Amino acid sequence: MQKFSGHPGVVRSMVFTDDGKYILSSAVGERYVASWRIDGGKKQSASCVLAIEHPAVFIDCKCFKNEGVDDAGLYVLAISETGVCYTWCGKNVKELRTVKPTAANVFIAYDLLVKPSFPKERK
Repeated sequence: MQKFSGHPGVVRSMVFTDDGKYILSSAVGERYVASWRIDGGKKQSASCVLAIEHPAVFIDCKCFKNEGVDDAGLYVLAISETGVCYTWCGKNVKELRTVKPTAANVFIAYDLLVKPSFPKERK
């Protein structure tokens, strides 16, 4: 078992990388995504912290192969409470620390039911 310290609040979202080497997580009220290396140590601090403007409600990640390198590259995606989608890409976690995210607004519409109106009958 490992203990990962770094979120004083309740963890809201968590994901393992495809290669099983890292865990990424976000917590309620916190404006960052944290990652930890899974290497068997009993207690660890975050390996990398990715800053965002508003707390993340969803995170995901995808590894990609680097030619001639053992460590996989990583794409990270986080969607904030305000609907902003942040993405990071790094050849490794060390590079990910210095990469600025790309941010895009995600618009979600709720309760958009079309109610047809019919003209009144003429008498």
